[in-house]
Amino acid sequence: MEWFGAGMHDGGALARHQWNFEAGQRLPVRASVSIERLRAGAVWAKLEGTVDTSAQPRVTQDLFDLLRLPIKALTLDLEGVTFIDGAGIGLLIVARTQAEFVDIEFTLEHVPPSLRQAMDRAGLLATFSVSERAADE
Repeated sequence: MEWFGAGMHDGGALARHQWNFEAGQRLPVRASVSIERLRAGAVWAKLEGTVDTSAQPRVTQDLFDLLRLPIKALTLDLEGVTFIDGAGIGLLIVARTQAEFVDIEFTLEHVPPSLRQAMDRAGLLATFSVSERAADE
């Protein structure tokens, strides 16, 4: 499994990241968003799978649908994300911006270390609210 940020400093890791279907590697798991919990105007949702260019339109729509709910906070758990590219990070930025626009607190939770590092190097991590709370809190 290769994470965004692992070797990205040379700008070529995504170009080199190829799934070799003929060699029997598993297909990447499609990205999905699921609601884990709803309590007192707050939603906890989980983003899982491969968050790349092909998943970006669908996942963005799913997140926008959540942001249309009458809520005051959305926490997005990233623990199940197995791969994310620039389009995936872009959709997180767009979702955060939309949440700000509709006055909903947007928090990322369980951000994998390599994604955290990549976002930090790009200067994006500081623009997000990030929590490491346990999923059952």
